[in-house]
Amino acid sequence: MDNNKCIVNCFIRKNTEKLRKELIKLGYKQVENGVAEWHIPITELSYLETGYSKNNGNYFMGVNGYWYKGIVNCEDNEVLFLALAALRENDDYMQWFTDGVHWEIYPLQGTITQDMINKWKVRYAELNHTYIPHKATIGEIVKHFKST
Repeated sequence: MDNNKCIVNCFIRKNTEKLRKELIKLGYKQVENGVAEWHIPITELSYLETGYSKNNGNYFMGVNGYWYKGIVNCEDNEVLFLALAALRENDDYMQWFTDGVHWEIYPLQGTITQDMINKWKVRYAELNHTYIPHKATIGEIVKHFKST
């Protein structure tokens, strides 16, 4: 099993060069849209969708409005889309951590260690916060970023 695969498939009702570049930074590979003679350039499609396949690994593609069950609709919320796209099991790069109140993004490659979590706990205890950080779940991310 590939532990670096994306955890959730999602799509956004936007397709910009900036979003495509961010997905590449997160380790996604662009796949072709369509096959053979009806290949559609990604720049001509309205939305972006992320996914995983054994052949392509983490991929993104352009789409124009057909989604399968189980794909999270991020509407036009770029922060929500990228937060969900960042979710992996073996790398915490650009993933959100929370206690349900406080939110922090981890901007480095690699994984959060228990030592880092303990330092967060000390820092927040000094601020009189009860902070037990954990990697934000899909549900927490959707709820938090759909309300912002």
